[in-house]
Amino acid sequence: MKTVFFDLDGVLLDTEPLYRRFWMEAVQAYGHTMCEEEALALRSLDASLAAEWFEKKFGSDIYGKVREKRKELMEAHRANEPVRAKAGAAKLLRELEQKEINYYIVTASPLSRVERYTKEAGLDLDPKKSYQQNVYPEGSRFLMFIWKPCGQRDARQKKL
Repeated sequence: MKTVFFDLDGVLLDTEPLYRRFWMEAVQAYGHTMCEEEALALRSLDASLAAEWFEKKFGSDIYGKVREKRKELMEAHRANEPVRAKAGAAKLLRELEQKEINYYIVTASPLSRVERYTKEAGLDLDPKKSYQQNVYPEGSRFLMFIWKPCGQRDARQKKL
């Protein structure tokens, strides 16, 4: 094996509980409710699909407002409590480096967020070197660790 791909949220970083919490709180700020399962499912959608989901669920165009509120709540939380790495993530990345196995973070998150969150979590990596959106080495054997259903769907579509 020469390459490993990691999703960021839920695999390397323990952010999934935060996203679920703050989606539910943001929706509540606009007078609606969302259960934990819905928040988890929502986290797995890209922005266009999430906007459609909001329209069907709440019958109004509040997705943009709720999304901004969720970001605001999460940033306020992060001011007091940094993002944490998943147990064993730092050790695993060090071991891959020692064995000279390439690894990449494949995520929909913007590079600026990847840099902030991985630094906060104490993951010793250079996101600019390991951050990729669509890098799959042809003819290579590799492992892919993906948490979200949308990432799993993308991998299946690419026949990985």
